Amino acid sequence: MNVGRKETIKKYLRKKGCYCPDCGKLLSHQNSKRCQSCAGIERIKKHPNTSFKSGQNHPNWKGGIVSLRKKLRSLYKYKRWRERVFARDDYTCQECGVRGGYLEAHHIKSFSDYPALRFKTSNGITYCKECHGIIDERRYV
Repeated sequence: MNVGRKETIKKYLRKKGCYCPDCGKLLSHQNSKRCQSCAGIERIKKHPNTSFKSGQNHPNWKGGIVSLRKKLRSLYKYKRWRERVFARDDYTCQECGVRGGYLEAHHIKSFSDYPALRFKTSNGITYCKECHGIIDERRYV
């Protein structure tokens, strides 16, 4: 029976008695003093006033601003629109005829200039990445 590398390491750590002194979990490394969760708790206890660099504490924080374009393109509605355009075009580039590969859904009438048509399947067309770069001058390949 072939034993995987992780199982071999776990056996070795059990044999050596490498357990977290706080919670009793098996350690991930022989030289670890605590498991990852207990080490994080210990770090917070040691440095309670340390602010973690995420969200408002991060130096690049801009007040929670996410561009409208980014918000719209992450919506389920947008993802569904893309999928419908691909399915309608049979996952085939409408310029060169290549089926599959890296496909992109292109808005025939501009996404920013025609907000009412953003999620209309009739306003979409499927292109491969190369053709999309040639047809849409604003894109780079």
